Amino acid sequence: MARICEKILMRIDVTADRLYAWPQLVKDTHELGLFISAQK
Repeated sequence: MARICEKILMRIDVTADRLYAWPQLVKDTHELGLFISAQK
């Protein structure tokens, strides 16, 4: 039973990390794009 709970919690953690990472990634990519276009 504990093992199953651990697995579920790990899965939630991973999902939360991804949900958090996505906006950050989009923001970084956007800033990188602005930086690159400013260099031209």
